[in-house]
Amino acid sequence: MNRKTTKQDIIDITNHLRERIPDITLRTTLICGFPGETEEAHEELMQFVNDMEFDRLGAFAYSPEEGTKAASSVKTLILKDFTMRRHYDTWLAGGSEFFIKAGSVNDFVASTEAELQLYMPAVTDFMVVVKRKQLGQALPFNAVLVSDWTSQLTQVAFMIVEDDGGSLTQWKCSAVVKVASKSYGFDISLPFNTRDDIVWRGQLSRRYIEATDKIAGHFGDVDITFEVVDY
Repeated sequence: MNRKTTKQDIIDITNHLRERIPDITLRTTLICGFPGETEEAHEELMQFVNDMEFDRLGAFAYSPEEGTKAASSVKTLILKDFTMRRHYDTWLAGGSEFFIKAGSVNDFVASTEAELQLYMPAVTDFMVVVKRKQLGQALPFNAVLVSDWTSQLTQVAFMIVEDDGGSLTQWKCSAVVKVASKSYGFDISLPFNTRDDIVWRGQLSRRYIEATDKIAGHFGDVDITFEVVDY
């Protein structure tokens, strides 16, 4: 919220006022669900409120205000680069065709269980072609995986396959979000073909993605670097 005071500043001022004016009544107002607020930050705020014992307290959910930085700022999860560690295509002049698939919930900022009904899961699906001579090279890609990345999206379904044809099938998976300290799963189906080589599939947590921001991770026989970009 771009406040210039620290938590300790507020504690010191509050204690000073109570020492100077013993019968003072103190009130404050809080915003919940501010963009970028983590579960850990919310729990710290709740502990702060309990410790300070304000006489009056107002709380309301964040809503964007036109013209503010928070209202216009968007975080986007991108696949920054892609490295193939072994050949999948046996044709010497050919290349390997990988499909990257992610299941998530874009721009998730629900503050109540009822608001869950306003959201639908989203699937990102695109192809990466790697030539044989590019084996072991980190290829810059900068492709969007989740266009509007929020702190309440706690798990993303992620799959990498190498195209080999066959009939269409699906991987039943889920994206997980958090509302008021409770987790909820959105059912998702990621398509692939029965003869495809499954390079890697599983759940990626927000904590992992943000902790390894711009650091290559090993997924089967490929290395991938994720980045959360703040626009």
